[in-house]
Amino acid sequence: ERAETSSSAAVTISPVGGKEVVVQITALKADKGILSEALDKLELGHGLLLLNASSFQSSGDRIFHSLHFQVFNCIFNS
Repeated sequence: ERAETSSSAAVTISPVGGKEVVVQITALKADKGILSEALDKLELGHGLLLLNASSFQSSGDRIFHSLHFQVFNCIFNS
C-alpha cells in the first residue's frame, strides 16, 4: 500500500489480488480536475485499465473517489 498527501489531497494505492489495485483519492471539492488528472496519469502512463469508479461528497468541503483498476504492468511492486 502506498499513500501520498498534500495540503488539499491524499491518495492511497492498495493492491487487490495479483492484477488489480484500488486507488482512493480524498480532495477538496474545489480541486475539480483532480479525478481527470489522476485517470490520465494512471491509465495512459502506467498501464492500468479502469474497471469501476465511485465518488461521494461529504457535508464539509471534501470529495472522495474510489477507483478500481486492472494492472497490465508491475508498477506497484516494491
